[in-house]
Amino acid sequence: MNVLLSLVLLLAPVKIEHGRFNVIKDGKRIGTEEFSVMKQGAGYVIDGKTTIGDLTISSKMEMDDKLAPTSYQASSREGTMRVRVASPISELQTVVGG
Repeated sequence: MNVLLSLVLLLAPVKIEHGRFNVIKDGKRIGTEEFSVMKQGAGYVIDGKTTIGDLTISSKMEMDDKLAPTSYQASSREGTMRVRVASPISELQTVVGG
């Protein structure tokens, strides 16, 4: 499925976007998710912010020109998780409470 999505995105024109979604549970809005997609060099950067109740998670994904992820980071008040995608070894780092 990911290969098919990447192929469709490569063949279709990619429009830089930003948007906002409501998170709904049992018919009630419990949060929001905002995102933006920006061209950076040959690739793209996707920034996101999800808020549910008093929890906010900020995220950032970098993709190369073929729309393959090269890095991802998600942070909340509890900590941060970072992934650097590389060949042959990728790296995962977590920081709790700092």
